Amino acid sequence: MMNGKKLMMLVMAMVCFVLLFAGCYSAVTTPDAKSIEELDRAKITSISVALKQDGDLAPENIKVEVVNQEATLSGSVATQEIKDKAGKIALGIEGIKKVNNILKVRDEAK
Repeated sequence: MMNGKKLMMLVMAMVCFVLLFAGCYSAVTTPDAKSIEELDRAKITSISVALKQDGDLAPENIKVEVVNQEATLSGSVATQEIKDKAGKIALGIEGIKKVNNILKVRDEAK
């Protein structure tokens, strides 16, 4: 059986280990602002390429922005179906958690 002094040293060692591990984990998993911006720019490129690869879309009329894994699509498209499709394409990009699809549908009847 452990005496009080050995038990106290063991508890202190475990606490130090937990605090050290928590600090290292936080440093590894928390990207800095520059890394986040780079990831966002990469997502903009990924979404833009995916939109261009779809034959139904006119991606030159769609502006893509990404901030903290949240994409915003703006501009104008010909139909509601194309608007919906663009949103689904953007949401299908790895790392995109939400899409704000504020694309406007042009009134072609005028």
